[in-house]
Amino acid sequence: MTGKTKIVLITIILSLPFWWGINLLEKNLNDFLFWYQISKNPEVLTADLSLYQKLETMKPFLKEEAGNPELNVQSAISFLIKRDGQERILFEKDINKELPIASLTKLMTTKIVLKRRLLFPGKRLNRKKILGNCR
Repeated sequence: MTGKTKIVLITIILSLPFWWGINLLEKNLNDFLFWYQISKNPEVLTADLSLYQKLETMKPFLKEEAGNPELNVQSAISFLIKRDGQERILFEKDINKELPIASLTKLMTTKIVLKRRLLFPGKRLNRKKILGNCR
């Protein structure tokens, strides 16, 4: 190693604690300033919580100028899953109607599962019943 290379490496090694200290100071300063603002203006935190609670209770709505949506589909479902795991169906149309698989990804996944018998090992599966009208 040349003398200049040694000086550069020593400089980098000696400056690392300085930069780590700056990063730690920045993080602590951010935390301090955040809590300082919250202590001076507690309504900021309260407003944030009330907004979250308001969003939880809101229902989806349709703008009047949009009109009623017309879905040209055989079957559809739309549901809302809340953070606590509660589910609510927002819209449904013929959800129990048996239809062939609509996407190539689903079709290929089904083919692999059937071929390797990943879903029901040891049981005989009826390919036509599972795939419907798909080939």
